[in-house]
Amino acid sequence: MYVLSQDNELYSFRPDRKEFTKIGVLGCRTGMDPNSMAIDRNAVAWVNYVEPDDSEGTLFKVSTEDASCEPSGTTLADGWARLGMGFSSDLSRPDEEELFVAGATGRPGIGLGRLDGASVTPVGEFSGSMRDTSAELTGTGDGRLFGFFTTTPVQLAEIDKDTGDIIEATDLPGIETPSAWAFSFWGGDFYFYTAPDEFGSPSRTTNVSRYRPSDGSIDTDYMTDIGFRIVGAGVSTCAPLELPR
Repeated sequence: MYVLSQDNELYSFRPDRKEFTKIGVLGCRTGMDPNSMAIDRNAVAWVNYVEPDDSEGTLFKVSTEDASCEPSGTTLADGWARLGMGFSSDLSRPDEEELFVAGATGRPGIGLGRLDGASVTPVGEFSGSMRDTSAELTGTGDGRLFGFFTTTPVQLAEIDKDTGDIIEATDLPGIETPSAWAFSFWGGDFYFYTAPDEFGSPSRTTNVSRYRPSDGSIDTDYMTDIGFRIVGAGVSTCAPLELPR
């Protein structure tokens, strides 16, 4: 897996070893702030940068080998400047995947979209209690799409990729409602990266919590105060569905 820091640094993450390894500082030529990240099947990071007032956003493609950067040519407008992002595969065509996004520009959120060429095509609003909320996204190797919703308590929800409807939601008590946040899936488990408001808790950096759907366990002390603030995370849809043996 890979994570992106608030300070524009790219790291690899080995959850089985609880180990972050710095790859480098992103070389993207922009004055915007890093906000979110997704990883495609070729291990290319797609990084969302956004103006602090959400007036403008863009996507860059970043090498996970050396953090070098190139523009994606994507135009982000009409409420889609600040995004949650995640690639999801198509089970009928395992080598095909799409980049799904959740609009997080301002409040309320505007639901689910997908990258279509150089722009975002809206899919639909999230349903039920998730309507008007924003989410970070991650795909899994079995073709599903999930959202991390920063409600109180925070929730993990499977999302219908065709409509934006919530298929099933799970409360995750004990995981903080964060200011800086991301999540990813690996080996059957979900990993949540959360940090409080840096003005209210300036010395606290990101905590990593693990949720294991197989037994319902939530480990909020998986890793604590790791030394930097994570704002994006991603993993290829080729990542294992079960823990390697």
